[in-house]
Amino acid sequence: MLGEIAKRSAEEDVDQAASSWDGMLDDLGAGVDVTRFLRHYLLGYVPKVKKDSVFDQFKELVRDRGAESVLADLRTAAAAYGEFEAPSKAGHEPTAAVLKDLATLRAVTCYIALLPARRYLAEKDFVEFARLAEVLTYRYSSVVGRGTNEIEPVYHRAAKLLHDSQGTRLAEARETLIAAMPDAEQFRVAFQRLEMGRQYLIRYTLQRIEQALHPALEKMVDVSTLVHIEHVMPQTLNKDWSASLGSFADQHQEYVNRWGNLTLLFAGLNIPASNKAFDQKKRYYGDSQVTITQELCQYGTWGPEQIDARQRWLADVAESIWRVHPVPHDQLPALRYEHKTSLDDFREGVGALWSAIEPYATDTTAQEIRSLATRLPGHLAGHADHSSLAGKIADGLTELLQGWEDYSHSDRRLVRAVAEYFLEPEDSVPDELPGGLDDDRAVLVAAFAALDRQLPSYLQS
Repeated sequence: MLGEIAKRSAEEDVDQAASSWDGMLDDLGAGVDVTRFLRHYLLGYVPKVKKDSVFDQFKELVRDRGAESVLADLRTAAAAYGEFEAPSKAGHEPTAAVLKDLATLRAVTCYIALLPARRYLAEKDFVEFARLAEVLTYRYSSVVGRGTNEIEPVYHRAAKLLHDSQGTRLAEARETLIAAMPDAEQFRVAFQRLEMGRQYLIRYTLQRIEQALHPALEKMVDVSTLVHIEHVMPQTLNKDWSASLGSFADQHQEYVNRWGNLTLLFAGLNIPASNKAFDQKKRYYGDSQVTITQELCQYGTWGPEQIDARQRWLADVAESIWRVHPVPHDQLPALRYEHKTSLDDFREGVGALWSAIEPYATDTTAQEIRSLATRLPGHLAGHADHSSLAGKIADGLTELLQGWEDYSHSDRRLVRAVAEYFLEPEDSVPDELPGGLDDDRAVLVAAFAALDRQLPSYLQS
């Protein structure tokens, strides 16, 4: 770019351009990836920019708009980008706060749209737009785990709308981001699978949930190195924990890093709590200033079922917070200390049939479930009166079994029990008798309800 100016300008103009370039680098700040900044700037105007073609595409931009114009525009963009990278540079407190949250999420892709937003929007509108980008980043990338290549075109379209209209098409730019949001079911399913992973993401999530649930406390959770991520069920089992978990001890590695097993705890409490038994740990949790940690004291025991239940609750709360329109704090889902699981809800749903179903509600493996799935279509397939209903029940069960990988420990026991009950011809009402599948259908309907799954239309009558 400086070369283009040198070809056509006096020496003093070249010096001025070089000074502007140096000023742009100063505005960006030390350590900022200049190539990434230039690429994000270009993506505000063109839909696709490969990393190795950034400078070639800038040459085209310079030919179209002139080097001096492009350099002046870059200088303005660099000042905004420097704020994104170092939020303390922003003079407006709400702006600095949202930029800090985006930096915590490592949400750099959204800078494509934030550059024109910072240029054309008033502070209030910018903050609201940046918060929307934060929600999209959290739902789309942090939780659901979709790739950067898929979201860049979304931010390009939003940026182009803002550039072309100088900010007047803000509503359309917002709708562009909203349309890319994963829906509630996608978000909850993905959240319920989350494990330890990136500590900054866990800290950010638990901090925001704490603040949303208890805003009246008027305190911030200090997420510095003095606040540790605490494993309620410890990373290493001792004799006390192995004894309290019983048969669940074999599932320790599967559950220890699940988000439902994690909380925030001051280092002075976390270190002595360490591997102590759950009843002893609760004494330290009770001294915590973090309310979601204090609430762990309400549990009588701790193991896979409680971890599953708490992670489902965290997923419900998170889905209510990271929305276009967050749910008010007094309407957020409450944690149920009675530790009800999907299996508990199912037990209530089937009523008197539970005694016949319970023997099948045992731990199982993916291989056993695949074996059950292959047997379902053949059950009563040739029966003169029952083949149609049997086929519908088999289809419903197959649909439930397809969610196996995303199910909790309790969910898996439930689904196995329903499938085994259906395949048992001599259950509460022998399947060969008139009305012999009515109980099987009722059990399946209760399973869909307990798993919070929509009942297929073919089972609704």
